[in-house]
Amino acid sequence: SSSSVTDSLQYMGNASAQSVMTFDTNTMDYTKFESISKFYRTPPKQGDLISITCTMSNYGPLVIGSPFKKRKAHLRFRKGLSGDELSDDSDSDSDSCTIPSDEESKAGTSDEDEDDDEESGEVDEDEEKEAKTDCMLAFTAGQMVWRMADNSLNLNFLGLYQSIVRNSIPLFVDKDYYHQVVNKIFVEQSTNTVEATVVGKVIFLPDDFTELFKVDEETKSSTLMNTKDVKPKIRGRHHQDTQPPLAIAVLGPDDGTSITYHGKSYYLDGDIWVAIEDGKTKKTSIISRFCNMADEQDVKELEGDLKKEINKLDSYKVVFQYDQVNKPFHDKKKKTKKHKKKKSKEKM
Repeated sequence: SSSSVTDSLQYMGNASAQSVMTFDTNTMDYTKFESISKFYRTPPKQGDLISITCTMSNYGPLVIGSPFKKRKAHLRFRKGLSGDELSDDSDSDSDSCTIPSDEESKAGTSDEDEDDDEESGEVDEDEEKEAKTDCMLAFTAGQMVWRMADNSLNLNFLGLYQSIVRNSIPLFVDKDYYHQVVNKIFVEQSTNTVEATVVGKVIFLPDDFTELFKVDEETKSSTLMNTKDVKPKIRGRHHQDTQPPLAIAVLGPDDGTSITYHGKSYYLDGDIWVAIEDGKTKKTSIISRFCNMADEQDVKELEGDLKKEINKLDSYKVVFQYDQVNKPFHDKKKKTKKHKKKKSKEKM
């Protein structure tokens, strides 16, 4: 099924493909959307040329789909908490948003507050439950972001937003156009988030879109990333029909598409995160912090806060992290007794 995903995305780069059409940039006709909310309320058709002015970020949405469906999933989860239960029946409606299971997301617990007795290896049940709840609240809110490194599809995965990450449209930008135009904007403005007008073509993401993120057991690699523990989640469909989630493709002027910088962004509410495997318990947990993605200093400060929290563990392995370009988080190996004695002597 992975080939069908690749085909449906790679057709964006085929200028001669009749399904995508070509446009005369001087006379091209497109639909202008005033907001991302209106984009989802009156969704365009595949191949339509559209224009939208919003917040554009190097960080793409981890949870893909209609913001209304994301909100529904989050509210359902919060209502479940009011009864002090995490319902396993939340995703019984296949046409609405679903909450990932432990097996899917590996988003179990945050084990930084373990018992001081190293030999016990036990975690307080209340703390474990609270950590799991915090993680699931962040995930179901649809606020998590990630930044992809270059991939074999020659497409960069970005995000278009309106105030909060939940209100988002996935954006695929041709790799050459990204480096020639888009990345220069981010570099010149010393930020990863700006205001821009995007003229792009609408594409439908197929149900097997997440296969691009599936790890091949033989090669231990995937098309877009290299982990089987974290992958994007598609939140249902826009209506009670067969329309798949939408995305926007920008290939450059030759295709009638473009990105124009408008100015600095001042606010984008989102979550940064890191997935780690505890060296002692071997449990995988996702720990997150919400911040203003348009404020680079705020992002760095919250990044530092995450580092302090995970460094409370004796050792851990970074399974995956939100920024696959800079990769700010690194594995931590357990200190040996010999190393501890050396440190003690140095203090003396």
